Amino acid sequence: MLARPGRVLLLCGMRFRTYKNTDLTVSEVGFGLWTISTGWWGNFTEGEAIALMHKAFDLGVTLFDAADTYGNGLSEKLIVFGGLSIWMWRLSNLRGIA
Repeated sequence: MLARPGRVLLLCGMRFRTYKNTDLTVSEVGFGLWTISTGWWGNFTEGEAIALMHKAFDLGVTLFDAADTYGNGLSEKLIVFGGLSIWMWRLSNLRGIA
């Protein structure tokens, strides 16, 4: 499935959009890693946090919001530890989306 600007794509029931003037396509629903890395929304072990991220990815989420201020960099580490960066790279190469 190739992304085209202005088009909404469907994958696993998830809708996708392409950012204007780019070839970057992401899921309409994102996963804010603030919720699993700051402790404000409950305490999650690293394993629980990664499992939640994997479930979101399995459901079609490709937009993960991370920042160095979320848990002092924990949100970014979870993306790497969880292997999502590799999965998303593979998905983008297979389907033409990021």
